[in-house]
Amino acid sequence: MKPTDTFLDVLVAALTKAGSYNQLDQVAPAAVLWPDERREWEPILPRLRERLPVLTLGPYAPAERSGPVVWLRCALAEASSEDLPATPLPIVYLPGIGGRALRALAIPGLEPLAEFVYRGVVWTQPDGADWTPVAFLEDPVDGPKVQVRNDEETHAALFRALPVVAGTTVAELRAGAPWKAKDFEELMPGILALIAQGESAGLEFRSCARWRDEEHPQYTYSESIIRKSVAGFLNSRTGGTLLIGVRDDGVVL
Repeated sequence: MKPTDTFLDVLVAALTKAGSYNQLDQVAPAAVLWPDERREWEPILPRLRERLPVLTLGPYAPAERSGPVVWLRCALAEASSEDLPATPLPIVYLPGIGGRALRALAIPGLEPLAEFVYRGVVWTQPDGADWTPVAFLEDPVDGPKVQVRNDEETHAALFRALPVVAGTTVAELRAGAPWKAKDFEELMPGILALIAQGESAGLEFRSCARWRDEEHPQYTYSESIIRKSVAGFLNSRTGGTLLIGVRDDGVVL
């Protein structure tokens, strides 16, 4: 690991190492199974897919290498039938699935993957717990060995900033340690950039669901405003109710 390596580089190396084996006296594992019960790694998946053959348990979307259990089994069977030793092992990302329950085959519906629990490698911490971004950041063996404050606010901030952390170098991460919630928040794009892109128009949409494209044909970011307004609320960890046509003070428009 070099100081110029990014967090994503270190993660790729760790996942690749998980599938390594001694070719003289061991049989190649069929896959690397990556459990993530709390779905903490999801923000980084798009960038990781560019580097590694990651299959994901989820809705059927072959273009994104995502699908249900039966589809995953077929994809793994096809991969194992090809004699491509130079190709990295398939990595099966399992959001919502815990490593200990996976090893115990205690999850209904995952029976088609039971064979790969035995023939593959389950990527977890040495004690069997799922790898989390915090645990991996602090790991002195395969991770970058970066201290992170152990509180819920910091963990939540890391989750939000994970796509940015992915491109941060080991040297930068170590220099900023111990990382706190405020440090991760400062990595994310400032709100002033959003204001510069048309805050008044965005506020109008959020308050009354109106968008006057005919008045502003030059604006190309209306779809982005809509997505950010709705998805940003739905992705909130605090939850709540999204009210279109209601001001923040509760007045119906």
